[in-house]
Amino acid sequence: MSWNASIRQRVKTGLVSVCLCCLFGVTAWASDDVLGKLWSELSSGDRTVISTAAKKAHAVITTVKGSANDKLWSELAKRGFLEPASLAEQYGENAVAAMEAAGFKAYSVTWKGAKELPNILEGIDKK
Repeated sequence: MSWNASIRQRVKTGLVSVCLCCLFGVTAWASDDVLGKLWSELSSGDRTVISTAAKKAHAVITTVKGSANDKLWSELAKRGFLEPASLAEQYGENAVAAMEAAGFKAYSVTWKGAKELPNILEGIDKK
């Protein structure tokens, strides 16, 4: 059986449907104009932070409300790649009031984010 015939047979039986959905999903995210615009507003250091954190589920990253990071990270949270994280868990109860008053926010990388986000960010960065 040829490679193409083998793939067609696997598609018919559903064996590769999940892989194809993941592949096309990542491609769609990488061409997303909203993410691309937000990405373009980050400094190279900001890009390094999210690209490094994205590789590990439950990695926690902190930023300031309204910053370029916060805008991108909020969008990524809407899409399930990040989620809000507790400042108290990261820095202790004594620090929370001062950090919140200064506008700090924390996000954590989800399992979905750790799995898909590195490829998505790489695709956006290449645009």
